[in-house]
Amino acid sequence: EQLGDSGSAIKVWREVERKFGREEETFESLLALLERAGRFDEAVATMREEIERVPGEGAISLEERLGELLRLHLQ
Repeated sequence: EQLGDSGSAIKVWREVERKFGREEETFESLLALLERAGRFDEAVATMREEIERVPGEGAISLEERLGELLRLHLQ
């Protein structure tokens, strides 16, 4: 986020994911940026993609986080 604005940082993280694939670090960083920028629809879509990608307990934890995000920001 040292790039000056969240929009630019989000673009960079999305490009990193395209080139190298999604990992926990890129997912968490991108999600934090989306939330800080108030881009909750994109944050929800990103979380749903990750839920599909992650097996078992990881998906359950993400579903809980997704529910909280929806409750707080997208009523």
